[in-house]
Amino acid sequence: MDTFFLGLLDTDRRPDEIMTSVTLPKLWETTGISYQRFKTHERPVATVGAAVSVANGVIDDSRVFIGSVGPKPQRMTSVEDAIRGQEPGLVLFQQAGLLAAGEADIDEEGFESAEYKRHLVAVYVQKALHDAAEQAKARRS
Repeated sequence: MDTFFLGLLDTDRRPDEIMTSVTLPKLWETTGISYQRFKTHERPVATVGAAVSVANGVIDDSRVFIGSVGPKPQRMTSVEDAIRGQEPGLVLFQQAGLLAAGEADIDEEGFESAEYKRHLVAVYVQKALHDAAEQAKARRS
């Protein structure tokens, strides 16, 4: 992904190429997913995708991506590292949201300020992680 997306609405795809499929691995029984989007205009202001795997009461793996706030989608590996091995919960996910907001590469373009976009990243990372963790717990039941 880091090499495919070059910038806003710009990819590494050549004019003579067509993407015909995307292959994703099957989710483990212990994994939940969530996609959050905040939109006030035609183009989303902030998007967050999260996958969280919960085993033995702790987060054993996760993936967190943010989009629409910077030049290209961003994987939040620092967030993934920070929550690994931790018990899912509100305080942990609030801290993860703040970490993502602080590390996000934010553009000033558009109608929204960078400060506002950071706030949205914090809120929606927290919500996506919470929803994904809850889904992971429910899938095991």
